[in-house]
Amino acid sequence: MSETAPKLYETMFLVDNTRAKDHVEDVVADLREMVVRAGGEVVNCEKWDERKLAYTIAGRKRATYCICHWNGPPDAVAKLERACRLSEMVLRVLNVCDEDGLEMPSPREDPYPRRDVEDGRRRPRR
Repeated sequence: MSETAPKLYETMFLVDNTRAKDHVEDVVADLREMVVRAGGEVVNCEKWDERKLAYTIAGRKRATYCICHWNGPPDAVAKLERACRLSEMVLRVLNVCDEDGLEMPSPREDPYPRRDVEDGRRRPRR
């Protein structure tokens, strides 16, 4: 069988905010270790942003987003996704093959701003 060349991947992790709030460095180190165990080589991994979620995930209303670029074989993606499903720390994960290089997206403003009116009450739903 022919061995495929490693590809560059970009992975966005949604991490439990209660754990990441005070120990971001430990969380990033754990994410790096998950990638290495899956067979990848980490290029960079860092906290990206902390956001309110559009809907609750595992009872959580907020999450910390961590972004990771890594090189590895295609089968490492499946191994990483399985490790994330088994992890209590990772709420969601998204893997994409990174074709534009090591470009780091910048966090946009909150996509779900509060819809308050002048007196501080929420507007009724239509």
